[in-house]
Amino acid sequence: NYRRWCIDTYAALCRVAGVPVGGPDVPAAEQRARSRTTGVTLMRGSHYVKKEEGLPFFAECVRGFRYLEGDALPKQLRGVEEAAWSFLAPLVDMSIYMPWLMNVAEKAGISFEKRKIENMKSLESVAFPTGEKPDVVVNCTGLGFAAEDSQLYPARGRVLKIFAPNVDTWQVDVSGPLSIAYVLPRQKCVVVGGTYDKGEWDTTRDKEEEQRFLERCYRLEPKLRGCPILSSWTGLRPSRSSVRLEADQSGSVPIVHNYGHGGAGVTLSWGCAMECADLCMEQIYGDQGNLFRSKL
Repeated sequence: NYRRWCIDTYAALCRVAGVPVGGPDVPAAEQRARSRTTGVTLMRGSHYVKKEEGLPFFAECVRGFRYLEGDALPKQLRGVEEAAWSFLAPLVDMSIYMPWLMNVAEKAGISFEKRKIENMKSLESVAFPTGEKPDVVVNCTGLGFAAEDSQLYPARGRVLKIFAPNVDTWQVDVSGPLSIAYVLPRQKCVVVGGTYDKGEWDTTRDKEEEQRFLERCYRLEPKLRGCPILSSWTGLRPSRSSVRLEADQSGSVPIVHNYGHGGAGVTLSWGCAMECADLCMEQIYGDQGNLFRSKL
């Protein structure tokens, strides 16, 4: 499932960026104009790996894939990194993307309401303002569900936002000599990180840790050195041994769980959402749910 979720999400985000997989190239100016609205930008970058990792499962599914090694690697990384997967990836600026996504949902007739839910059992008494009960509930509470799922745990991540307008490629190393390090350009800054601290709930800023991963990022992307730091952020990834995406009919209201994506929330988002929608249709319509299967 993980592979399918990745591939489906990549295709969906490319469509949001206005550059469908398998479609023609789109002028850069047109892409930039669209990304200012959606927050999604298709950008080339490199994921550094060890040679024994070979080609990734998605090599034939992404735009512009190249396998780099030796002299094909950036000059500053030759002799440091062994190989890289280089391709066009959709980078998502959440500060733009989430408002855009909510606007799309509202135009489709979806309404939003903030309400505190104590636990899953309390959902059995939840009702709409009309008094009607929901047909199905989707649980996307992430770490909010940790008290009811012993497999769920935080994985703390620290990042910095840097003003570096000359950086126009993404770089990631999560298994090589510079791991964990990533450089992710956004429209008004570059996000650099980071850490993956399993089981850590403390989000207090740690400047010494920031300096350590910042030095790793400088080696990935020398253009960052000397650029001003705008802000810092420490967050908690909702991690689990595996993503929980399944229907739960143990209560009076069926629940579809969709959480535990860890640091791959964006990478898996559309693929998991499509499967989640299919599960919801099955809960509502039974065997007829196949008639409503989600499509990109």
